[in-house]
Amino acid sequence: MVLQTIVAQYDHMDTIDLYLGEDSVGESFYLRILDEQWQQVCEERTKINTDNLPGYQEIVIDIDMEVGKMYYIILQGKRGTIYAGCEFVPLPDMPHLGVLYYADVPMDGMSLVADYNYSVPLR
Repeated sequence: MVLQTIVAQYDHMDTIDLYLGEDSVGESFYLRILDEQWQQVCEERTKINTDNLPGYQEIVIDIDMEVGKMYYIILQGKRGTIYAGCEFVPLPDMPHLGVLYYADVPMDGMSLVADYNYSVPLR
């Protein structure tokens, strides 16, 4: 299980594009999002597109968020093993990303390789 903390930049997130490695096996994986009070606000089971490994897997989440609030993204394989991409990200370069945990151990300076896609209405 992997946990990534993020701070919401906008008030509605549509999708997350998550990079999975070529050794990922199984039918699907879960992505859950918890709010600051550890209340689940989203749970999506996503089928692994094996034709696109290694590569990005799109997870449609379509949730409202509070700008500036902390959220917890949890990844977990379902009857298989996923290898989520991680990279070194200096905190000043990405202030909306928090700590990445792998098996409850903080991975200082590391972050999931993912694109967090918000929708911003035209006003």
